[in-house]
Amino acid sequence: MLNNKIYDLLKAIGQIILPAVLTFFAVCGNTLNWEYTELVVKIGTAFITMWNSIIVVWNHEWQKEQEIQEK
Repeated sequence: MLNNKIYDLLKAIGQIILPAVLTFFAVCGNTLNWEYTELVVKIGTAFITMWNSIIVVWNHEWQKEQEIQEK
C-alpha cells in the first residue's frame, strides 16, 4: 500500500509542513485581526489530526501485509 518514500513524505507533510503552515496562518490571522481565524485554526487542527491518523492506519496495514508476504 505504502512504500517507505511515500510514507516518509506523507508523514513529513502531516508532522512538519501542515502544522507549520497552520501556525503561520494563526499568527498572521491574530496579528492582523482576520475574521474567522480561530475557526480556520480549529478546522485545520482537526484536518491535521485526521491526516496523521490515516497515515498511521495505512502504515499499520502495510506492515501487516509485509509480514504476510514474508511468511
